[in-house]
Amino acid sequence: YPQNTVASRQRAGGLATVWLGDQSELLPWFETRQFWNIDLARVIGVCVGLMGLAMAALGWLRRQNRHPLYFGLALVLWALMGTRLYVQTLPMHWRVAEIAYTALYAPFAYAFVQFLMHYVGQPRRAVQKALAWQCVLVPLLLLAVPDHRLAEAALAEYALLTIEFLAAFAFFPQKAEVANGSISTSTLAMTLSPCAHVALWFGCLSLSTAAAPLSPPRDYLARKAGL
Repeated sequence: YPQNTVASRQRAGGLATVWLGDQSELLPWFETRQFWNIDLARVIGVCVGLMGLAMAALGWLRRQNRHPLYFGLALVLWALMGTRLYVQTLPMHWRVAEIAYTALYAPFAYAFVQFLMHYVGQPRRAVQKALAWQCVLVPLLLLAVPDHRLAEAALAEYALLTIEFLAAFAFFPQKAEVANGSISTSTLAMTLSPCAHVALWFGCLSLSTAAAPLSPPRDYLARKAGL
């Protein structure tokens, strides 16, 4: 698709490096790339989604501690957003799919920020309402923009959510130290991982897992004897 009509540059039109050779030589290389770029991402996504469901169920049963519920919802949404790495076609128009994927970042931000706030015992009603309205307004705004401005609208959303994450991270360590005495390494890693995920789609990082899957090599691509 043209660059301006998609929300992520990884799905814009383009051609990767062309490798020529016999299938017997190219197939092992392709299978390695397929495993690291697609299969591993699919396995991790399923594991993250299942863990998110378990955490959400735990938070739902233990009403006195709401932070596992929000963290589980954030993990489930994270897993859904990650499916764009290996799900190439959806039973819907491509623009609807782009908007649906991009709009998921708003509820992800809602769930993750609420997790941070509840984890330190400092929930804010005004913040919760603002994030809830954001979940409604973001898809409506994405639907309203023309096709050739979708990339710009998505970039603006990513910038806004990045600011929200930075603000939450600035609020979190101080309150966590007050509430819990210190921040564990696992908790710090748990809070920084989604920041790296947002940075990936915002364009700050370039990871091989964001590459589009390769088509299986065939003998008719090229034969050394014919070059």
